[in-house]
Amino acid sequence: MSKTFRNTIALAAVLAILFLAFAASNFFADRQESFPEFSNVEKISIAQAGQEFSIENVDASSWVVNLPDGKRKPAEKQKVEDLIAQIKRTQILEQVSNNGENQGKFYGLGESERITVAVKDERGETSFQVGKSKFPGAFLAFQNESTFLASENLRSTFAGNANSFREKNVLHFDSEKVDRVVVELAKGEKLEFSKGEENWESEQVNDFLQKLQDVQTIGFFPASETKGQILAKLTLSGSGESLLEITVEKQEEEFFLQDAQVQDEIFKISETSANLIIRQKTEN
Repeated sequence: MSKTFRNTIALAAVLAILFLAFAASNFFADRQESFPEFSNVEKISIAQAGQEFSIENVDASSWVVNLPDGKRKPAEKQKVEDLIAQIKRTQILEQVSNNGENQGKFYGLGESERITVAVKDERGETSFQVGKSKFPGAFLAFQNESTFLASENLRSTFAGNANSFREKNVLHFDSEKVDRVVVELAKGEKLEFSKGEENWESEQVNDFLQKLQDVQTIGFFPASETKGQILAKLTLSGSGESLLEITVEKQEEEFFLQDAQVQDEIFKISETSANLIIRQKTEN
């Protein structure tokens, strides 16, 4: 075999390798996807392990959570806005697989592990699956089954249940209308404060009402599940009409709040929040 012939074969081999490398890079480049752009998001649906719920815009300033049981509850506006902002800044960093093989094993995108997200905006609905977290973000898959590493950790964002997106401030009333406060404590003790009377100290009452409005739940429970010892009952009135009627209960070492206007659930609260009402006697 002549030297010229050997050189020709070697050159052909090098060119073949370069061609294959170029073709492969073009193949993956053609399949590379950018994360969808969204504007004016109207609804976000989240499904995992057979449970599905959604967050939906009802007007310019408020959102609701559509629970798995069909009920609708107010959503925490700031948390929803932060969620949408995170979705919008998500970028695709790299493609890690171009087929559906081993998605469950390596990327957390198997049927039992993945979180399916559908985002609806003014242009329609786009869905994607969220897999395992991997710094700095998480694995994602689209309908073509390619797997990507995204810049944002959407796994931790969407891993919570429906209640994690709900409004945590649970006591809603117009403090400007309150002109009477009644606190009934255990063993028949009762405190009454009426606007215009000597024991009505506006600064203290207003501070108390503001703290009431700031009370947040740390857990939602069906009303039938928890019945404990009633520690206090609070009633707020205005012009003879009831504005708020709640009871504070204790079961073992946990505290719960029940609102007379909310029939289907009760709210777990901190001991500090419970004491806001229970200790009115000692503070006044």
